[in-house]
Amino acid sequence: MFLPTLAITSLIVLLASFTSAVKPPPAAQQLKDLIAAGNYSDPATLHKIFNALPPAEMRTVWGTYKGLDLTPNPAFPDTIGWWGKRFLNESFVDPLLGTRNTTSGPVVYTYPRANIAQMREITFRGKSAAAIVYDKTPIMDYFRRVDGKTLLGLGDEKGKPLGPFFLLTKTVGQVVVEI
Repeated sequence: MFLPTLAITSLIVLLASFTSAVKPPPAAQQLKDLIAAGNYSDPATLHKIFNALPPAEMRTVWGTYKGLDLTPNPAFPDTIGWWGKRFLNESFVDPLLGTRNTTSGPVVYTYPRANIAQMREITFRGKSAAAIVYDKTPIMDYFRRVDGKTLLGLGDEKGKPLGPFFLLTKTVGQVVVEI
């Protein structure tokens, strides 16, 4: 009886020391530090971080994500109250979720309608990762993994410079309506 208890206690101590010693990749920590400081809008820095992060595998990204635009462009004001993105499966993606105030409170909705894109594994900058391919516009969004619930995205519109960068944080239980 004494030996198994000692073995279990040792295992718990070993696991605790291992998990507390695990640190996020340097690029992920750098991004988190920039966001915490509110200093995240430099595209050159974001490109370096994006390139250093591991790919986001398509099978790991399904869900609804709250977004943060890291490189807003004043020439393109946010007219939908961009809230985030939703990935249901390879063929059903809502890349534009907006928010609108109603009499019963804020509502997250699909814009301009549901399911206007698809998800594919695409090689970009030497890494095969999840990417959104829009149905009717020449736009793709590429993703890198920051941590277990966070993605860094990079938009790519044909014929234009790469950008914007955006951060997506997975949410649970968020209701999305189709308007």
